[in-house]
Amino acid sequence: MRGRARRYGDPVPLPRRLVVALLALAVLAVTAVVGAAVTSYDVLDRLAPGRGAGADADADAGAGAGRSDEQGEMLDALPPDLRLVARFDLDEPPGATAFRDRVGGLVGRVGADVVTDGRRHSFPWVQPHSGVFAGHTDLVPPGPRLHRLANPGRASFAFTIRYRTRHRFGNLLQKGQGDTPGGYWKLENPERAPRCMFRGGDGSTRTGYLAGFEEGARLAPGWHVLTCVRTPGWVQMWVDGVAQPRAWGPTGTIRNDRPLSVGGKSACDAVRITCDYFSGEIDWIELRKG
Repeated sequence: MRGRARRYGDPVPLPRRLVVALLALAVLAVTAVVGAAVTSYDVLDRLAPGRGAGADADADAGAGAGRSDEQGEMLDALPPDLRLVARFDLDEPPGATAFRDRVGGLVGRVGADVVTDGRRHSFPWVQPHSGVFAGHTDLVPPGPRLHRLANPGRASFAFTIRYRTRHRFGNLLQKGQGDTPGGYWKLENPERAPRCMFRGGDGSTRTGYLAGFEEGARLAPGWHVLTCVRTPGWVQMWVDGVAQPRAWGPTGTIRNDRPLSVGGKSACDAVRITCDYFSGEIDWIELRKG
């Protein structure tokens, strides 16, 4: 049976092929907008200070891949007895609950609030002194292997970290804290003027500061590589391959039974002991020991 004849004023149906083509164009337009947003973020990310093209392949290309010439010169300036004992690439896939050191065999626990994306670990914003958030920190639990690799003892010791943050607060990395018997070491980020501190079990302390911090020097937001070195006679920090002022003097013996904590303190109550949570991203961490 033939259909009803079209009357004057009835809408003209579009050919099916034209409808399909219009739908396809709409999908392509939405995809292009989303892709442009993702691409623009990725380009800015890769052009951020200290980050070169292909840097995300560092984990597969070796511990020294993706470093600048200045950073290479910094490594050459380290005490010759220092050797790489641990490297955390922090490239665990989304939802990972453990992170691994590919040199010394250490295994840590990813904090429940820490985001992994196959490239780095991201630590969400936490208002300073706002409470205790146990899932905010990555932890390598205490044990003989950790203590052997991350306790300086009386020897030379160094750690390097690649990170970025827009915030002006927080501890990035530490083993032990202020009330720890046996001494401790840490890297903190007050007012984006980072400093690394080493304190011996006898209380002797030296801190490596950012040059000009007293006059207001601060690191810009973006990627930075920091290396902190402790020897029996001095402490010094390098920032993006540039040496900062050296703090002369001994720091005794540093040997404690605490975990390695990334992104804040491992033991705090936010009242008597502040938690000092870091907010930002950490790309990789290395430990060296003499």
